[in-house]
Amino acid sequence: MAKENVEYWALAERDVDPVLSKKINVLIGKDHHFVVYLDENLGIQWSSKLTTWPRPEVLNKVARLESESSFIRDSNKLREIRSQVGEGLVRALSEPRTPPGEQRAGGHDIAMDILHSAEQWIQLENSTASRRWLTSAASFFGSLCALGMLVTICSASLDGWSLAFATAMSGGVGAWASVLNSRQTLNHIDARTGLTNHVLEAFAKIAAGVIGALLFALLVQGEFLLAFVKGSPALMLGFGLVCGVSERLLPTLIASVERAADQEAIESAKEP
Repeated sequence: MAKENVEYWALAERDVDPVLSKKINVLIGKDHHFVVYLDENLGIQWSSKLTTWPRPEVLNKVARLESESSFIRDSNKLREIRSQVGEGLVRALSEPRTPPGEQRAGGHDIAMDILHSAEQWIQLENSTASRRWLTSAASFFGSLCALGMLVTICSASLDGWSLAFATAMSGGVGAWASVLNSRQTLNHIDARTGLTNHVLEAFAKIAAGVIGALLFALLVQGEFLLAFVKGSPALMLGFGLVCGVSERLLPTLIASVERAADQEAIESAKEP
């Protein structure tokens, strides 16, 4: 059907757009010469009899915001946000055509204002979802480490390998606390990367804490460093927590082992 013969004003929700053949799930706006709506997948659709396209900056921002909101899993919230984005497109289609370079009436860009507000809403939802996914995943892995540490403390005499294991688990608990308390981590994650990446990020941070604390325990057991800590399980667990909290401690421990190995190799080479 030709667009010239379509009566957009007669369209309602649950009707099928005769031009795009999409079912109108949420009707955002319509006039005699255009319609803007959300389809059954909550995608933003529009059709128009206008001979010229709406402003390219509006179309670009509508497309970008639709893409950036794809991480939202709550269908009601996604419907509200995309309806607001679509409302910005309605304003662009409704406004009088303005020659390029000419200021709009009143100097106020209503369409871009609406889209900017929707963008801020999406950014807030992005931050909230990222924090929720990362902290939930870190809490799951951290809780397992806490459980392993408590079971080891309660069921075994803390010495040798049992103490090393409990120390490693305390490193996981420390990494858990680091994730929950790190503004830098929580402020530099993006929900658009998906839930799986957030789970992997949390697992990697907890695993790094466990490995760092285990390395510390092994070095203490081998009397490589802090020999006075070896006889105190409380200090071992405390230092294990520190290993998990401090992301820089594991590289420092590895560097100290490498320096010691290099020094030993040099001294061995000097021996006759």
